[in-house]
Amino acid sequence: NDSYIDIIIEFLLLPKLSKIDLSFNKLSPGCIKKLNNTIKAAKNLQYLDVSYNPFNNDEYSCLTLCSCMKSCEKLIHFGICDSSRDSGIRVLSMRPGLQSLNLEDSRYKKKTWDFFTRYLSNKKYELAVLSLKFCHIDFIYGAQFLAKGLSKNRTLISLNLYGTSLCDVSGKLIVESLINHKVMKGLDLGGNYLSTQSCMALGKMLKINKV
Repeated sequence: NDSYIDIIIEFLLLPKLSKIDLSFNKLSPGCIKKLNNTIKAAKNLQYLDVSYNPFNNDEYSCLTLCSCMKSCEKLIHFGICDSSRDSGIRVLSMRPGLQSLNLEDSRYKKKTWDFFTRYLSNKKYELAVLSLKFCHIDFIYGAQFLAKGLSKNRTLISLNLYGTSLCDVSGKLIVESLINHKVMKGLDLGGNYLSTQSCMALGKMLKINKV
């Protein structure tokens, strides 16, 4: 909880520290200012995960924390349950070399999924691992935009869509978008509402995928 923030800051300032996982704790919005200032000073930080903390429910906290990722030049993994409009996704534009992004249990709407389409389609980004577990992906906006981006992406090797409220039509659309994706090694569609249509599309994709 917040009473440990000073100890956390001491760890973050260790010269050789490259990874810190603060997920599944009780950090509140009150500690964000201190945490932000320290992260900016942690020049060797490569891995930071702050998902599943109470401050994840505060839009301003998410926005300010994500914005300070610009100073983390060596960052390759970032995780947050993003309650802002799209700041978690915008970390990709700040850090094009980011290889792993955990946006589990985030609350995204139409415009946000449009950003996903652009980033997943852009060849300058190196994202290999993406987790959207427990994000609500509706068919009208989420699934269609996501499928469009995935159809043009050639870097992802792992995609977690567990418990994202995918229906059969949405699932089929996303699976079909991955048919020509030659490097995908892991795809989690568990905890959704998928049946025959999605399974048939998945079977077709698996026949083509040789990884």
